[in-house]
Amino acid sequence: MGWFISDRTAIGATLNINPTKSKTSLESGGNTFQRDESRDFNFGIGAFARNYFATGSSFLPFGQAALNFGFTGKKTEGMYIAPSNAYKTTYDGKSSGGSFANATLSLGMTKLLNP
Repeated sequence: MGWFISDRTAIGATLNINPTKSKTSLESGGNTFQRDESRDFNFGIGAFARNYFATGSSFLPFGQAALNFGFTGKKTEGMYIAPSNAYKTTYDGKSSGGSFANATLSLGMTKLLNP
């Protein structure tokens, strides 16, 4: 969400919500020898400043700088069976308290739908 502070400049805030899930497995001959599953959840906030460059048309190119900060958590589980079936091990775990910070510079284009 952003607010114009002049005719060409907007500042704003962002909300980052990023859940991800991944699964992998190693199978052979109808047997599963390894299975891994992980779930990540990132949550953060940020701010941006965007400057539009006047072109006299309905297309407005812009440059933007942004900073984002947040927290992460992860849950993993899986199992591994040695190919000779000598042993099997399973695992699961949770982590929290991770954090992230990033800065971006970007260029883009806005199309005005009306004056």
